[in-house]
Amino acid sequence: MVFWDLIPERCSPLEILHFSIIGEQIVIGPECKYHTELQEIFQLLHPTLQSILLHRLSWDSLRAVQEETYRSVVSGADVLVIAPTAGGKTEAALIPVFDTLLKGPMQGVRCIYIAPLKALINDQELRIEIFASECLLTVQKWHGDVPRGQKGWVYGEAPTFLLITPESLEVLLCEPGLIPDLKSLKFIIIDEIHTFAESRRGIHLKALLSRLDNIAGTKVQRIGLSATVGNPREILHWLSGKRQAEVLVNIAPKLRLTNIICKIERDDEKRNILLRRYIKGKKALVFVNSRSDAEKIALFLTNEEERVFIHHSSLSPGLRREAEEAFFSENSACIICTSTLELGIDIGDLELVIQIGTPLSVSSFLQRLGRAGRRGTVPTLIALLKSPCELITTYAILGSAQERKVEPVHPAKYAYDVLVQQALIQVFSTGRRPKKALIEDLRSLEPFSSFSLHVIGKIIENLVNKEYFTSDGEFLMLGPSAEVEYGRSHGLPLFSVIMGGKEFTAITPDGEVVGTLDARFVTGGKKKSCTLGGRKYRLIYADNTHETVMIAPDNKIPGKGRTFWKSEGTGLSALVTQSVARVIANGVPLLPVSEDNNDIITAVREKLPEKVGINRLYLLSNKQGKNKGYIILTFQGRRWNLVLSLLLKKLIKLPFETEFRDFSIRLISDSTDLTENAILEVITYVQSLTSEEIGEFLPGPSAELWKFGAPLPEDLLKEMAIADYYGIEEFGPILKNCEIHIFERQKSLD
Repeated sequence: MVFWDLIPERCSPLEILHFSIIGEQIVIGPECKYHTELQEIFQLLHPTLQSILLHRLSWDSLRAVQEETYRSVVSGADVLVIAPTAGGKTEAALIPVFDTLLKGPMQGVRCIYIAPLKALINDQELRIEIFASECLLTVQKWHGDVPRGQKGWVYGEAPTFLLITPESLEVLLCEPGLIPDLKSLKFIIIDEIHTFAESRRGIHLKALLSRLDNIAGTKVQRIGLSATVGNPREILHWLSGKRQAEVLVNIAPKLRLTNIICKIERDDEKRNILLRRYIKGKKALVFVNSRSDAEKIALFLTNEEERVFIHHSSLSPGLRREAEEAFFSENSACIICTSTLELGIDIGDLELVIQIGTPLSVSSFLQRLGRAGRRGTVPTLIALLKSPCELITTYAILGSAQERKVEPVHPAKYAYDVLVQQALIQVFSTGRRPKKALIEDLRSLEPFSSFSLHVIGKIIENLVNKEYFTSDGEFLMLGPSAEVEYGRSHGLPLFSVIMGGKEFTAITPDGEVVGTLDARFVTGGKKKSCTLGGRKYRLIYADNTHETVMIAPDNKIPGKGRTFWKSEGTGLSALVTQSVARVIANGVPLLPVSEDNNDIITAVREKLPEKVGINRLYLLSNKQGKNKGYIILTFQGRRWNLVLSLLLKKLIKLPFETEFRDFSIRLISDSTDLTENAILEVITYVQSLTSEEIGEFLPGPSAELWKFGAPLPEDLLKEMAIADYYGIEEFGPILKNCEIHIFERQKSLD
């Protein structure tokens, strides 16, 4: 990741930065009244719960976050708890829930805990069992890695606590024999709620929550948990849906003394050697930003004597479980992982967190840093970086974290695609539904309550026209298009809105499932080998009908191995790119900088405009190299740059190509007709437009961007894209406030 391709990357390979983030006192956020003399909640708890806290956890009192959460939950309000990693959020939710259950009826499912990751559910199962076993209550987990025979229950013998993902909850709600045991539901705990709210999974989750309210016949109390939300009040409203009283428990993070070491090494092999040196004899987590990078690094390290494991979403449950369990032994171990081990997971006495490259957001950085130092030790994070640009980006992230600036989360506004999924699910689960009843049921769900009956009816009519539904009088049934697209594996694709490429299950000749491989990788070209789980395999045979590929271990394969998956190109958050712009404009005043690193940063800053990205766009001409044309420096993030590049392509009536990245847009053309004035004229024109007018110039997006986009009418597809994909409401005001300048470079960028 570089600001643009022309910045030189001459630097010492071993530049090191050491500094500490020193915390402040914990305070209660302004939305919650802080009691200077906290009532002793501990003495009010059920005796059994007091005994658990005292003898199992050695607690004779509660933390501030737990005191405030208890008061809020027992008041009957929906509650959002924001507290730092390892700050006691989970217990804050569990204590009032268990206290209420111990003091009242316990039949049926009384609490559902929903998490975004299977690994997080596995981890929290042990924590919840500490409470449940002493209370003679039962706990059951249900997700994709749980064997079929361990899912479900006999009517009347439901678990008190159910730990589940949204996708598995969708499966559960299609099981009519289990629904009666959900009528006693009292609480829903949603962990790492920010990861849901910012995606289509969040809209799916809100639909599921509405359906649970309908089953229970009451407003089931909702408790959301997160360590990193930039706009907590907005997310609280999103969680509760204005159903009842809302309370925000917001505990300012206590930033612990933290050791940060930054090293630049451009050469991949030398960087891996450094990594090997750091992890030797330690328990370490190594975070990377893609599954492909995880495989490359794991392959390099597994040739050594260290116990190295790998953890990402395309590995089999067995391999992921083996990695998770490695940290609970007394021996040293290293896990190369993606975001699958980022959220809330307690992985024991971790000594070291290493980040390869820069995290993509401040939120992600805080989550990853929070994995270390959970046993009272000083957390240490080592950033192994590839370039000066990554060094500046790391400083920008650290500065934002120090200022407590975290990315705001903006839920989708027009989730027509999720409405399609819910319509298909309802018909699939019942076999047939009256059209009128289906429309009314869909509009009763929270995410779609603002949609007009006309819009919902239009979507249903389009589902009929495209043969996703067939009509039998007033009844609707699944049609041939739905059967082809979503009908495989007993309708399994219907239960998730997660957009992912088609994948092949990778199986050895012995029948061992190793993981999944991207279909494009399996079927494209003449690839004969792959890397999966940190090992090399030969591809023997691909079965397109059953979406499986047979692989065999083969360590004799030359080279480093190659594997890729779809959707691994996510860019930096806009908060990070704007923070980078501030570093370039102002230096790094909040953080101490080593002399060598300061020289590196200064060398880059001298080649860039002083006010770049701070309400300014800079246009640079590029007359050299193969990509001749112009560069527009924006520092506004990848989505913003996508929109501007599409508008330039549409409105400049000349042939040229565009490339957009986190910090810039490149216009590639050999033609002398593409001039600075032509570019400036179009940008100035776009500044004069309203958001609606800008949207009219943007191309209709591909339906393939959404898993359930194909059945939508084109006008609704574009309306959804304008708001939720292009983000026009944010784009327009930012562009209006930007000055546009031509940057006359005083020094060569070559």
